[in-house]
Amino acid sequence: MEYKQLKLAIFIVWIVLSGIILFILFITFLIPTDSINVIVPRCELKEKYNKRCPLCGMTTCFVNISKGKFEGAHMANKFGIYLFSLFVTNEIVMMSVLFAKMKEKYL
Repeated sequence: MEYKQLKLAIFIVWIVLSGIILFILFITFLIPTDSINVIVPRCELKEKYNKRCPLCGMTTCFVNISKGKFEGAHMANKFGIYLFSLFVTNEIVMMSVLFAKMKEKYL
């Protein structure tokens, strides 16, 4: 019985995190860039020590991807395009799994 509960818990966490990721992806398409820059905090490492962390430029990268500016996205953060692609893939898989479960339940 514990295995089923663990499996359900992991599934629920995946769905919640996927929902957060979906929200983040939609924000980059729906909210103007200036508004996003006001909401998102500045990097502490960059502000205090003038050093870039692995996530520096990720917001700019995601916004550039949503605008179709892939060169600017790559310049903002070279791994951002890969992370964005991973997020989109996760959303496709998550929606496929949810639709399969709904279909299984109602058929």
